[in-house]
Amino acid sequence: MVPDFTAGLVDLTRSVAYALPDRRGFADSGRCFHLPEMPPMSEKKPHEIIRDLAAERAKRSDDELLAEIEGIPPLADEGDTAWDDPNYWSDFAYRYVALSGVAAERKLRPAVRLLLERACNGDPGEMMRGLRHSFEAIFEPDWAALADACMELCESKRAGTRMWATDQLMILDDPRAKAVFERALNDDNAEVRDTAAAGLETGAHRRMTGMGQHLANRNIFQVAGALSNPVADALPTCASYDRRKRSFSPRTHTRRSSGAHSRFGHSM
Repeated sequence: MVPDFTAGLVDLTRSVAYALPDRRGFADSGRCFHLPEMPPMSEKKPHEIIRDLAAERAKRSDDELLAEIEGIPPLADEGDTAWDDPNYWSDFAYRYVALSGVAAERKLRPAVRLLLERACNGDPGEMMRGLRHSFEAIFEPDWAALADACMELCESKRAGTRMWATDQLMILDDPRAKAVFERALNDDNAEVRDTAAAGLETGAHRRMTGMGQHLANRNIFQVAGALSNPVADALPTCASYDRRKRSFSPRTHTRRSSGAHSRFGHSM
């Protein structure tokens, strides 16, 4: 089972019994009270582990960082039992996230391809959905170059690579991606199909409203249904993209979060 993000809190389902002495001073094993067992004080939360891993790599060269990313095997699919092993998180997942952050700080473009080639098919612990922020930080403000990288990787044989390359491409809303999305509607991965449909819908809204590139500022992602203006008011059927829920409403394209608890607390 994937450990809870709140693992540092007291687990009230575990307890340790303390015997109470009776009036004669002897312990009565039948009379006891329970106090919650506190976790070890040294136990770190996921974001603290990732922070430390990133700090350890701060002095490494760009080539060393790229080599380490390349040395990480492609992440297991979300349904794989590997995610039940805490060591898999510490040995691969946390390191993967930490390296993406360091690459973002250095604007290390080759890292994007390497990270996407190892991306998980799914979103265990909601760890993958924040990856695009690293990609955007690396390429900002050259969105066309990021779109180029994603469009190429949308043809990958790996479902996880296609899934997150399509996801990033949908966010960028590059008009050139229309053909990529149309092909992806026949992908054997449902998440890729849904994201491609959402990308086509977003592009249609942009053309309908004449908004142009509504992601000129990467910190603002709004489509017609989310805008408070006369144009949006005149388009009641338009959908708005919810970053946190990863869904279009009222359409049915919904990126559902995994059954696992969020480990990273991303604000999408």
